[in-house]
Amino acid sequence: MGRTSTIEPDRILNATERVIMRDSVARLTIDAVAAEAGVSKGGVLYTFRTKEALIQALMERMVRRYDEEIERCWPAEGIKPELAHLKAYIDAVLGLTGQDHRTAAAMLAAAMNNPTLLAPMQDFYARHLPRIRAALPDDRALTAFLAIEGMVFLELFGLVGFSQAEREHVVRSLHALIDGAAAS
Repeated sequence: MGRTSTIEPDRILNATERVIMRDSVARLTIDAVAAEAGVSKGGVLYTFRTKEALIQALMERMVRRYDEEIERCWPAEGIKPELAHLKAYIDAVLGLTGQDHRTAAAMLAAAMNNPTLLAPMQDFYARHLPRIRAALPDDRALTAFLAIEGMVFLELFGLVGFSQAEREHVVRSLHALIDGAAAS
């Protein structure tokens, strides 16, 4: 009896990202992913039953990366957890790369044809937004959140490119807004 080989899901997801970046999400096929990953079409389908399942897994991985970046940016002890979360969320934007933006834009484009694929992002915001709103007693936390998300989405869709200095200035300004609101 032959040995069953296992294919690492990340190998297939990495290949999927490369296909999307090279060919666009509109041209994403299981065959193209299999060829890019160097595995059989059956191997891709065994790991991810459908193209939608593949895109869903890619969205879930993207959300995990965002959560990990927020965790990595968690500030030092000494401030209340809600403020720490808000600051980490804002700082995490600086950790996002152009590749992250391109992948996210492609995933969102795919989800426009199948809104159920948005579930991982909806869950992400459902988990983070209540904590952000709880950070400050007025609307400044929501304002900071909307400012950082607006900047991300402008970059994500290639509408505006911000320099690193501009991004850092926005983050410093948002931190000042948060610190001022927390002190009052």
